Amino acid sequence: MTGAAPVEGQRARAAAGVQAACCLAILALFVAGCGRSSGKPAPEEVTPAAPVATRLQSPTVKVDDPQGRWSFAARSKTMTAASEEGPFAMVEATGHYESAGQPSVRMQADRIEVDKGAQRLTLIGSVTISTPALRVEGERLSYDLSTGKVRAIEPTKWTFTGKGMASQAHSAGASGGRR
Repeated sequence: MTGAAPVEGQRARAAAGVQAACCLAILALFVAGCGRSSGKPAPEEVTPAAPVATRLQSPTVKVDDPQGRWSFAARSKTMTAASEEGPFAMVEATGHYESAGQPSVRMQADRIEVDKGAQRLTLIGSVTISTPALRVEGERLSYDLSTGKVRAIEPTKWTFTGKGMASQAHSAGASGGRR
């Protein structure tokens, strides 16, 4: 039994040595400043700034077809954009679309979003799109500038006025636009 006591004593001294080493390592880290805030946020804590919308001087947007087949112009009470090239958000807006050989299309909405690159409009809130032969009303409509087609995103009311209906009925597509 006397041989077992020295082994137990050695184990106890080794465990005490390990504890002391751990305490010294923790103390050294604390003194060196590990974990101390430098006053600057860590890179992963920095949140990128949201894009700032620019309020433009002129509340007018004009989009022209590169081949000269159509043009669109809109005016609004206020307008914001991510950049000078858009996309544009126009509040209390009216627009006018002209296409060769077709009657003028007038548009009005609480908000018109203009994406020049996609040549697409999204009209939101109290939307009215009208030609001499047709009037479309709804809360949300999409208008493809390159094709002249209207897409109803929500339920709409279609009213045929009778003016020029023969030519319009022939050229109206399934989505209400021109072919």
